[in-house]
Amino acid sequence: MTEESKRAIRRGVEWLVRQQATDGGWHSTTYGQLKDGAAVTALAMYALAHLPAALKAQCEQTWLKASQFVSRGIAKRGTIASPNGTLDFPTYAAALC
Repeated sequence: MTEESKRAIRRGVEWLVRQQATDGGWHSTTYGQLKDGAAVTALAMYALAHLPAALKAQCEQTWLKASQFVSRGIAKRGTIASPNGTLDFPTYAAALC
């Protein structure tokens, strides 16, 4: 991988981390069906899971917050769901997680 590619990935990850909400999830501010955050959070977690090891280690706290967000929904519904139990594109989110 080129240095330019590595820098681009690092900048993308930094942006993604900044978008995480205080509740640990990622929420759409544009699409109402995705505002609760379960599907968007699953996508962000998928991206973080596929990072090179060194970069992934730098995102550990971000990952833990996201895991806690998703875990609350799983506890209520038994599947990927928002913490309040609502579903937003559960099949897609479950497949990615």
